Amino acid sequence: MVDEIATAYEAGLEIVEYQPLSKVVRKLATPAPAVRYCGAAASFVGVRADGQVYPCLRQLGLDAHLIGDVSAGLDDSARAKYLSGIATPVDRRAGCASCWARYLCGGGCYADSVVYGDDPAAPLDAHCAIFRLDIEAAIRLFDRLRCSAPLAIIDLFGKEARSSFDDRMAYLNF
Repeated sequence: MVDEIATAYEAGLEIVEYQPLSKVVRKLATPAPAVRYCGAAASFVGVRADGQVYPCLRQLGLDAHLIGDVSAGLDDSARAKYLSGIATPVDRRAGCASCWARYLCGGGCYADSVVYGDDPAAPLDAHCAIFRLDIEAAIRLFDRLRCSAPLAIIDLFGKEARSSFDDRMAYLNF
């Protein structure tokens, strides 16, 4: 898959983006570690039809994870408890502190841990193995594109990013 994606980019072809790889390639191109898997209860929430608010849409109806109501607002203490417990930063997430891929993974999906795991504050082992394989493939893709088609990496940030980059590059003479 890495070869097919890289070959398409090198040939200047537009391809369908494969999120598990392109998401990691974007992280590799950004100088900040992923300390959380996602923005659950931080930069986004899930809202049920009756107005109850949960950390994410995948936890709708799980009353143990209710963090507020549209009418009454967010319960800051419930939200903080979720962020410091289940959605704790990757260095404090069970099993993640020694994983080489933690800053590219962010610790695994919190909803998966809550719904399917034995420990809601730990990633699922089966998911970790899959994430590490995806991350290894993404590193190979990033390295190949870095050498053969570096602008393709910028393309993975969207058309606006490429347009902005091209505008800025127009002022440089090499």
